[in-house]
Formats: sequence, C-alpha cells, structure tokens
Amino acid sequence: MTPMRAPAPAERGFTLVEVLISLALASLILVATLAFVAAQGRAHRDSMELQTMQMGVRAALDRILRDSRSAAAGFSSGTVSVQDVTAANLDIVTLDAVSLGHTLGSNLSNTGTGGADELNLVFADGRGVTSSTKDAAGVINRQATAQAITVLDITGFTTTYPDNFVLVSNGGVDAILIGVRTITPTAGLPPTGTLTLDPMTTKPANVFPAGLASFPGGSLIMTASAVTYRIDATIFGSTEPALVMARGGPLGITGFVDPLASQVEDLQVALGYDGLNGGVLDGFITENPALGANRDEWAFNLTGDTLTGAITTLRAIRVSLVARSVQSRPSGADAITIEDHAPATTGVNYFRRRLRGVASVRNFAL
Repeated sequence: MTPMRAPAPAERGFTLVEVLISLALASLILVATLAFVAAQGRAHRDSMELQTMQMGVRAALDRILRDSRSAAAGFSSGTVSVQDVTAANLDIVTLDAVSLGHTLGSNLSNTGTGGADELNLVFADGRGVTSSTKDAAGVINRQATAQAITVLDITGFTTTYPDNFVLVSNGGVDAILIGVRTITPTAGLPPTGTLTLDPMTTKPANVFPAGLASFPGGSLIMTASAVTYRIDATIFGSTEPALVMARGGPLGITGFVDPLASQVEDLQVALGYDGLNGGVLDGFITENPALGANRDEWAFNLTGDTLTGAITTLRAIRVSLVARSVQSRPSGADAITIEDHAPATTGVNYFRRRLRGVASVRNFAL
C-alpha cells in the first residue's frame, strides 16, 4: 500500500477564512470606490448648478443695471404723466421714472418690512425717436379715443403690444401714451407716416399733464419702456423662484412677464440721493450704517429706512440679487440679509450666491 503524500505548497487552495477575508477587503475597496465616484458626481453636479446660477444672475443683473442707467431718458423732470382711455376719471397721476415697492395701483412704498423689492423703471428706450408735424394733424389731444398724428419718421415704432408705449415731451412736460394701434407709412426717406395712438383700457384713469389740453405740433415723440423687475415664485414653481421683468408694470398693466433668471430668491434695491438726511450736495453718496436708519444718503440700505429724496437728487441705484440652489444641501447656507431686508425664514440650507452692482443715474437734473 502506497502511503499518501502531503500536497506541495503550490498545490494548496484557500481556506474559508482566507476567502472571507479577501471578499471583505474587496467589498471595502468597492464601497470606497463607489463612494468616491458618487462624491465626485455630486461635486460636479453642484459645481455645474453654481455655475449656471451665477451665469444667469449675472446676466439678469447686467440687464437691470443697464435699464437703471437709462431711467428717465427722454424725460424733462424725472416724472411723467400717464394717459389712459377711460374718460370717467380725469385725475392727474404722475409717475416717477424710478420707484420701489409695488406697481401703480396699490403703489405701496418700500419700508424694509416686506420681502423682495420691486424696481419700477420708465424711460425712452431709443428704438424710435421722431416729432409730430407742425400742422393740425400733429397735435396730440387730451382725449379718451384713438387719435392719428402725422410724424416725421416712423422708424423703430411698433404695434406689437406691450412694446408700443410712446413718450411725448414738449416744453418741460412729459406724458406716456399707452399703445400704438396702427402705423401708416408714406413714401420718402426717412419713412414718414401716421401713428394711431390707442390708449389701453387697463387702468381706471385717463390722465394728462395738468393744465395741458394737447401737445402741439413739433412735440418730441419717442418709443418708451415701462418695466418692473421682481421675484416670481409661480413661473417655475415655489422651489425655483425666478427674477422676472413685467412689461408695463409701472403703469399698472399685468400679464406680460418675461423670465430673466431662475433660482433667484431675493431682489433688494437701495437708492442713493445726494443730500438726503442732511447730507452735503457734493455729488457723492455717503453711507455710514453705524449711524442707524435714516441717517445717511442711501435709502433702504438699513432696516427702518423710510425716507426718500427728491427724484432730481437721485444719483445711484444699487441692486442686489441672491440666487439659490433648487434643492437644499447639507453644506448649504441660511438665507442672506441684504440691505434693509432680513429674511423671515432661516435655517434652510441652500447653496446661495449674492451678486451686487451699482448704476449711476445720468438723466436727472444736477
């Protein structure tokens, strides 16, 4: 009988313990690898979301600052009268070229106690500039029905509502006429023609500059923009608030809203007035938060600010936007306090980015 030979070392297999240990180590390595890949994926996703947020909010801020620099362009004094079609109420209503708070109608002033600000701007936008002819057909009357006026150049004017506001100026008096119904061109260069002005019916008042029955022939006529910038939580849903531009907002017209940037949760505006609160009229806007509310030349930069200066002393508009991630993040931040707005909700973790810019107002009298 041949005795059994012990296996050589090279021929031995793994014991059960060795197999279990190998599987455990492989599992640990796999789990660590998957965790690393997942972390890298989240980091990439967060980075892309932050980049998208910042690009969107920067483009929106640039748009607001551009329009803020144009505020009151074409105006004589920084305020404008508004003409509407309903003849039942002929009260005179004037509108500042720059205003905060809600749109005309409720027109609640901003005292820092609410949420996001609304910035209302009215200005000649430069798309079309002309004058009426000096004959009787060029006269713009105070009336509640459509009227046709002959003009020297129809270039840039449009009948596409809501981009058809017309600003009329003559002798230091301004008015916004809401609506161009038709444009009838005539031959020649530049193309002359007739504008049929058709004030809208969306407001309860037909207003015209005080004591003025008509604008005479030769009055300057310009295309105009009237826009409200505000936060809207209904367009993309409450989890993704958006910054929007409402066309016609300062005139009380609603329904024409253009989204500018998603994931923007706050808009705050401070107004710099030369000489406000006893400051020196020196062309500079001083700011000293340590003095407390209503103590420097910025309005609505501190909680409790209630004062605004004369529209002709407005020199700067400071705009701040806060963008946030769609979903909360464990490493996110609380809501940000900006200017005079202390958010009511804190402790909700989101990625947030704040962007701020200042526009110098150039169209008011010095």
